[in-house]
Amino acid sequence: MRVGAPLRSRPRLAVDRRALSVGLLAMTATTLATGVVATIVDRTADLGPRSNWTFLLGLVVLAGWVAGGIVAGTVGRSAPVTHALVAATVVWGGWQIVAALRDASGGWATVAVNGLLAVGAGLLGGVIAGRRRR
Repeated sequence: MRVGAPLRSRPRLAVDRRALSVGLLAMTATTLATGVVATIVDRTADLGPRSNWTFLLGLVVLAGWVAGGIVAGTVGRSAPVTHALVAATVVWGGWQIVAALRDASGGWATVAVNGLLAVGAGLLGGVIAGRRRR
């Protein structure tokens, strides 16, 4: 080993902003569209905590987040899981800010569970994108 040589060089991860933008857009569009449908259904059918519509619309949101993770991971070829993770975390954080401003966060347990579901769905999309690329 040479004197003055670095012990280890750290690999740098270049995050593709285009991949993040496309993933963010897909996740946000799905969440917004589902929210509009939920509002329409709630005004016509009065959604309650025991309604099956709530569960169905939640599954649609999760599927949209998986699709957004797939899109972010496909466009961000260098690190599909990282791009999907960052996109899901940013979108979830944005929705939590909106919920806090509307005073509708539902408590810390709800925030934590929603965060785990959102990031998990995004990660699943990133893993699927990484596997499809092989």
